Amino acid sequence: PDLKQEYNHTIMGHMNLVSPFKNRNLFFYFNAQFTKNKITNYDLLDQFGVKRTRPVNVNGVYNISSEISYSRPVRFLKGTIELSSSARLARTKQFINTVVNNIKTFSMGPSIRLDMNPAKKLNVAAGAGLEFNRSTYTLQSALNTTYLSQEYNASIDWELPKRFFFSTDFTYTINSQ
Repeated sequence: PDLKQEYNHTIMGHMNLVSPFKNRNLFFYFNAQFTKNKITNYDLLDQFGVKRTRPVNVNGVYNISSEISYSRPVRFLKGTIELSSSARLARTKQFINTVVNNIKTFSMGPSIRLDMNPAKKLNVAAGAGLEFNRSTYTLQSALNTTYLSQEYNASIDWELPKRFFFSTDFTYTINSQ
């Protein structure tokens, strides 16, 4: 009964620059969300290992993300290449036996994608990305994690006779931990 309602304050920005005659595109995205009175868990663990949890309000919780992407034609491959990069930063809180545990996560990394149209009704794409990730905990430093994540993907979209379609996607992810 003592909980207050959560309020999310959001700031967003988008920029799209498109050159249809040159087939070049530049996209930028930014999002920041701050939560007032975030409802989170307050865990109490007694000497017998019994855990009691109750919801409480906290402040200082946020989530910030951005991405930038540039694409241009690659004429000799009959397609386009896209270069992009993203970054995310988040902070949340939890309580364990009256002590606050601040949890911060950060990730960022580039990616590349090539889309090709070798025939009128065939689209083939391939991409790769690398992302640096870090999570830190003020109370449980043993849980702190830093790792790299690689992602490789490919797809085929093919329009067959009589408006039948064949489509397949492949994604392979490698984490350093």
